[in-house]
Amino acid sequence: VIPDPLAGLKMPAKNGPCTATNLQLVKRNERIGPGRYCGGINIKTNSNVRLDPGEYIIDGGPLNIQAHSNVTGTGVTFLVGWALGRRRPA
Repeated sequence: VIPDPLAGLKMPAKNGPCTATNLQLVKRNERIGPGRYCGGINIKTNSNVRLDPGEYIIDGGPLNIQAHSNVTGTGVTFLVGWALGRRRPA
């Protein structure tokens, strides 16, 4: 049995304000911070995105990174809806 590598991670609250809703980053340089991203994050083709350290909660949508985009960050953790005890819609 392999131990859960995330067992010691403190989970954030399931509810709270959205940092952004249906965030679309289109062909530009962008820097975003941790928070709850309702509807997901969509990084379009040829975008350069820097992620500040922290937890990025992807709630109710995808994390989509399209071709020729550059996404960088240190100390970044992504949590998707299922990680927060929510079920994906059928």
